[in-house]
Amino acid sequence: MRAVAGTVIGGKIEFETDLPDGTPVAVLVAGGGGFQLTAEEEDELFASLEDIQSGNYIDADELLQELRTLYGR
Repeated sequence: MRAVAGTVIGGKIEFETDLPDGTPVAVLVAGGGGFQLTAEEEDELFASLEDIQSGNYIDADELLQELRTLYGR
């Protein structure tokens, strides 16, 4: 995952990227509603995104397998 910035034009989000067509993306809206983060929470969020971008994460399948191993299910 990586962060990119874009602009809403005519009701569509537009941004420059080298992502291939059809790539799923998630959008966080800067300001204006949704949810509020403290400065500390925002720092934690961006630190987590940096971890993900550098490959320092486990995916959902790995997490579920780890939980099954820990709890015997």
